[in-house]
Amino acid sequence: MCNRNTSLTDPTADFVLSDLLTATEDLIDFTINVFDTIRLQSHFNDRNRRVNLASQLKDALDAQKTEFGTIEIPIKPCTVTTTLKYDLSLYLDRILQSCKRTKANLMLLRVSHTRSTNTTLLLVASTNVRVEQLNKKVQLLTRLVKENGGEFQTKKKKKKKILSNTKLDEKNRSEWTLDYPPLFAHFEYGLSKLAYYFDPAMLDINNLNYASEKTKLFQRLSVIGSEIILVFAIFSLLKTMQIGRKNHDIPMPIIQMLFALSLLANFGLIIVDHIHFQYNGFLLGILLISISCMYQNQYLMSAIWFSTLLNLKHIFLYIAPAYIVYLFHSFCIKQSPNGKRFIINLITLGIATLVPFVLSFGPFILMNQLPQVLSRLFPFKRGLCHAYWAPNMWAVYNVADKALAIIGRYTHLFPVRSVSVSMTSGLVQDIEHQVLPSITPTMTFILTFIFMIPSLIRLFRYCSKRTFLETVILCALTSFLFGWHVHEKAILISIIPLSLLAFDSREHARYFLLLSTFGGFSLFPLIFTGPEIPIKIGLFIAYTTFLFYILGEVHGDRGSTFTLPLLNRFETLSVVLLVPLCLYVEFLHTVLHIDRILPFLPLLLISIYCSIFIIYCWIRLHRIEAHLEDELTAIESTVKFSGRWNKKQKNKSD
Repeated sequence: MCNRNTSLTDPTADFVLSDLLTATEDLIDFTINVFDTIRLQSHFNDRNRRVNLASQLKDALDAQKTEFGTIEIPIKPCTVTTTLKYDLSLYLDRILQSCKRTKANLMLLRVSHTRSTNTTLLLVASTNVRVEQLNKKVQLLTRLVKENGGEFQTKKKKKKKILSNTKLDEKNRSEWTLDYPPLFAHFEYGLSKLAYYFDPAMLDINNLNYASEKTKLFQRLSVIGSEIILVFAIFSLLKTMQIGRKNHDIPMPIIQMLFALSLLANFGLIIVDHIHFQYNGFLLGILLISISCMYQNQYLMSAIWFSTLLNLKHIFLYIAPAYIVYLFHSFCIKQSPNGKRFIINLITLGIATLVPFVLSFGPFILMNQLPQVLSRLFPFKRGLCHAYWAPNMWAVYNVADKALAIIGRYTHLFPVRSVSVSMTSGLVQDIEHQVLPSITPTMTFILTFIFMIPSLIRLFRYCSKRTFLETVILCALTSFLFGWHVHEKAILISIIPLSLLAFDSREHARYFLLLSTFGGFSLFPLIFTGPEIPIKIGLFIAYTTFLFYILGEVHGDRGSTFTLPLLNRFETLSVVLLVPLCLYVEFLHTVLHIDRILPFLPLLLISIYCSIFIIYCWIRLHRIEAHLEDELTAIESTVKFSGRWNKKQKNKSD
């Protein structure tokens, strides 16, 4: 047996033993942090997801008895999230460095004068075994994660130099890489110049998850400051669109003031920008400026503003078809008396549109890095749905597939495919359906374009400014319902333009109320901490009540005992049922400890319930278009008949 006293008096052995213990502790910390990361990085605490990963890690550790080259990775291993991969890489790197240090010490120990002692020989043998085990574990886990999503990102500590000269290594970056177009990076760069005067430490690229009070203050002020563009856009629209001119009971300035307040105090913008923290307000402000230019017949300026918007955030590609059709018809066709003028206008419009793209993407084209930029802008491997399902058609599709899978397992009426990852895991990942056909990005693109075609055809036929705005709304809503990996906040691209029609059109006001209510409620899961629950509920109730009251007054419908203003009984019931749904998802689900069994259930209920009525609004808005189209057709027929009748009477008189 090993003599404990001898081992303690041997300084070289003590050094090796200490390093071995450090390596072992690293392995223990690594294992603990793997499970902590799985628990913390998933909002939804999916127990089955953790069990699957734990089982696979255990299988990998058991497989170390065989040669590494002969180990077979499962065909469909569990997918590891980006954040989890990042944390894994940090701990794996620590273990690997410990292994290297231990091996180096082991070589020194082997040539030392004390290697003849029994204690040292036993220590050498045990250390060698442990080092090999650690190496195999590192290799196995490294290969496991690489099989599930690419290379690691290794964080290495470097000495801090002047912040402006700090260089970011390819392997030393945050897992939250910028997935916005390059022009938004310039916007962030401009903010960084101001951020230096608040807290220079927030600009250190190695200072991940830094959140000082000065940093939070600067971020909040930057959001508020950027929304000056939204304020400017609102005043521009009030002049160009003359909102409230059709109402003869309430003075137009009061209606315009209520309109401006409804946009600035929009619940969705407050939740997403000022609590969840993003810059959607100033981006939507640029969209409204572009629409304002369109109403002023400044087509080239509208095109430039919209092209700039696309280079700030490419999600606005949702409404690009409406812009293409309207600008082509209004600027290239209507304003071209001959073919030569048509070509000149087309080239002019193309140049105005391409200039912001050249300024934004030009440097990356010159550096041959355009494919890398595009891969970040369109990450199709993230899956059909976001971690929290946006309330769209695919949420309904997923639930239908889940229900059919349960029925199929019990009844054996149809085959049920086995999948490695559950679609209700609450993680960003590519999923496969068990019964229904799995959806691909190409399928979503085709479906989105097909459902846009009726609105685009109508826009090309009538090509009025109101029709353009209605087409923008429907294109945005269609993309939200059928798009690939849609974020829940994308509903704002439909809600904000719809508000421009809500104060002059009773029917549009009706569906604006429904879309704002269900679209706003669907954003609840973004704010999930306990102290913020009463804040978001209070804001939602206040803003929704404000909208129903002012639009009811504007359109002369204050509701009745069983109906809310502008809504029928069915729509009123759908809004009222949000109360028990809110009580369950925010309180009862946790109080009754159902979260331990079905952690994803609240998010699923919100997504499904809201998606049903957002789809309802989409269908009804199409019916408004069809009704108006019938009216326009009738007017055109009347005008044509009157012309023919007058001509006939004139011929008779002659």
